[in-house]
Amino acid sequence: MGKYKLTWKDLTLRDFKIYLFAMFKAFIPKKKIKNLDHLEEFIQTKSAWVTQVTLYNYLKTRMGTRYVLHFENDVFMGSVNLAKWNIYSVSLQDLTFFTFSYLNVNFNFREISKAKEIDRLFLIQ
Repeated sequence: MGKYKLTWKDLTLRDFKIYLFAMFKAFIPKKKIKNLDHLEEFIQTKSAWVTQVTLYNYLKTRMGTRYVLHFENDVFMGSVNLAKWNIYSVSLQDLTFFTFSYLNVNFNFREISKAKEIDRLFLIQ
């Protein structure tokens, strides 16, 4: 992995849109979850976010200010990739169980077969 120096020429208008949109994202109304397909997408995206934030913040904390240098080591990156998938699978299971228990308690949702189906889909993917 070679080092790459970012210059102003490398930035596009799309990059600035993404950056500015992220600053105002908290004020934009969130999409409602209307069916089980939306719920599945929500669980996958939130689990991926939790995985990324948890793993990389932990690594940055443990490695200190020179954490960037470690990401050039292929053996280390293999370990990080394995840890990423382990955390992601546990996060999927945790959020799935939490979501369906929340639906059961607050909305009397009793379709356990749907929960098993979604959990099975996560394990296949």
